Amino acid sequence: MMRAVSDEFPDSWDQTIPWILFAYSLTAKYSLETLVSLHLNYCLLDRSLVLCYWSKSLALTADKKAKNKAWFDKKARDRTFEPGDDFLTLLFLPGHLLQAKYFGPYKVLQKPGPVDYVIDTPNR
Repeated sequence: MMRAVSDEFPDSWDQTIPWILFAYSLTAKYSLETLVSLHLNYCLLDRSLVLCYWSKSLALTADKKAKNKAWFDKKARDRTFEPGDDFLTLLFLPGHLLQAKYFGPYKVLQKPGPVDYVIDTPNR
């Protein structure tokens, strides 16, 4: 897309950057840094313009990360298990490494770290 815009508007491509960013934000999550690295092969960039848009992109990214974290933290629960507790675990299906299913209940044998558990899986 960047190449097509720079070919179509060789003198004013920099004025279309907000529209390009808008189009990319609707299709996939690309940062301005990615766009600039893709575009460096095709034309010279004005350093101040790039830094301006890059700083705006960083600010928007930080804001989106904060909103996503707040949304996630609303539903997140801190779960811990002690040795002897029963629980279900998500394991890959035998022979299908891209599919997973909850199996269990399994028992916790050890807790070596704050989020690490050694579990008893007798059928595996």
